[in-house]
Amino acid sequence: MKGILLLLFISFVFSKDLIATFTKDDDGNAVTFIKLEFEKCYRTSSINSFYLTHEGNSVTCTTYLASADCSGILSSSFTADLNDGKIKQLLCSTSGSKEQCSLEIKRAPRHNGFYSLFSDDSTCSHRDNTTRMYVTNKKYKCDIIKGYYCKYEEDDNIMFFDTYPNDKMKKDERISHTKSWNCDVCEKGIMYQCGAVSTVIVSVLFILAILF
Repeated sequence: MKGILLLLFISFVFSKDLIATFTKDDDGNAVTFIKLEFEKCYRTSSINSFYLTHEGNSVTCTTYLASADCSGILSSSFTADLNDGKIKQLLCSTSGSKEQCSLEIKRAPRHNGFYSLFSDDSTCSHRDNTTRMYVTNKKYKCDIIKGYYCKYEEDDNIMFFDTYPNDKMKKDERISHTKSWNCDVCEKGIMYQCGAVSTVIVSVLFILAILF
């Protein structure tokens, strides 16, 4: 039994996902990104869904019509290299600049919050099967001309987008403190969350507790 749990733990620790990074800091770390787990069904609407598989850098995307759980009528399926235009079009279309969007198969960066990209029902009951835009707490140059730096930061259960005149990020010099979303709520079918605790982390902690 412990052997099985150990294998599960190893699979959690070393699992890699398809990461589409939209914004990076000066060191190349992700600020905003999408994470898609392989062989997991994702809903794009109440009647559409898709899942991804991969072999090396070759990614296969399978989409379903009239099905929100990756069953029923197969709409389309295509296989392309990670840097192929089809894959980039699929994942980077939510970004303002596709040229700045980069794709990698790797472990997801630690996030500071997220919001879902597709509308769910009124209680967000399928929140674990919707694609999400994740944000980190990394500062990045958000205005190249003025030299401004920005950062997502949680304060009093609200996620804010803060702008500073430089990379020192001093609170008394803050230019703007804009509310992005309320934490841990479902609003009009969109799930908003702050913090990095996930079901995967909880599962890993549970397995570790049993093992040790």
